[in-house]
Parts: sequence; structure tokens; C-alpha cells
Amino acid sequence: MSSDFVTAAKMYEELIKVCPDNDEYKMNYAQALYKAALYPEATRAAVRVDNPQYAQKMLMLQVFLLLLRHETFSRG
Repeated sequence: MSSDFVTAAKMYEELIKVCPDNDEYKMNYAQALYKAALYPEATRAAVRVDNPQYAQKMLMLQVFLLLLRHETFSRG
């Protein structure tokens, strides 16, 4: 299933190249990266979404990714 999200992320990456001002594509790209367990990439993508309409979703994603990183470091 993770490979489906990797494929989706690649598709959104291409869409963003064609439509660089489409914040919905950027948001979906960040979420696909997260679901593909590509957490550093998802974090970078989430901070690039600069649209008040998606601010809460992206903030929640960033917080969750931060918690995941903290949990990973705490175990190691």
C-alpha cells in the first residue's frame, strides 16, 4: 500500500511542476509523502503550503511529523 502513496506523491510532484501555484496539489503531495512514510520529505512539503485555507491541516501534519521524529529519537 505504501507504494501506492509513493506513486501518488510522484504524480502530485509532476502536477506541481505544471501548476506551481496550486496549493491543493501541494497539500495532497505532503499528505501522500506522509502516508508513504517519507517523513522528512513530507515535512519539507508541508511547510511549502502557504494558503490560509490549508493552514490548519498542514500545521497538524507538521506537529504529527514532529512528534513522530521525537518518538523515533526517544527509542533510539
